[in-house]
Amino acid sequence: MRSKKAVFAKSILIEVEIRLGLLSFFKQNDALLKPLDQDASGWINFNVSTNHPSSRVGLSLFVGVLYSPIEDLVRRLCRQPFPYGPTISVALGYLTPEARFLEWIFSPEINTEEEIGKIILATKQYALPFMSKHTTLESIITELEAKRYTVNDLRRFRLPAAYLLANQKERSLELIKAEENGLGARTDPAALQFRDFAQAFTNHEPNPPAPLTH
Repeated sequence: MRSKKAVFAKSILIEVEIRLGLLSFFKQNDALLKPLDQDASGWINFNVSTNHPSSRVGLSLFVGVLYSPIEDLVRRLCRQPFPYGPTISVALGYLTPEARFLEWIFSPEINTEEEIGKIILATKQYALPFMSKHTTLESIITELEAKRYTVNDLRRFRLPAAYLLANQKERSLELIKAEENGLGARTDPAALQFRDFAQAFTNHEPNPPAPLTH
């Protein structure tokens, strides 16, 4: 049986998801997606904290962009399942002028609608522009190259795939080789998965460009 705090946290989460639905987000795989164009979708996920005193709970948001061609290519070349998630992502608070991790605190004793309104406003002001700024392959490559909004254990899969999609095969293979060398003698699951991916990537023949039509 769930505690009263867990039930309260769930009710807040449901209300936030409903409000985000009005901004064209929909639920998929424990996250919220918003179509941006043919290849890119905005992405939102939540972290719910119930370790606050009394009946209070905290809600933080992580936002990003899922660039489908990159994710599809990586999954196709991974023998082990590649984690489902955004191509780039960041905690929402770091996009605000405060540039720090932010958590919205809820309690049955305060007006929850006011705090939910703050979350929706922050999403409109900071998350949506971030998503709109990263709908192109070039913008995703720029962030992955700068090691922004990513972690290296995932970046080493996604950036070579992005280069290949941008018709930079030689560059992608150079990066694959450098990343593989950088693993050294590592034998952990992440390293083994990348070595399998590197072999499949090296042998992969991308589809030829479609012929021009007149």
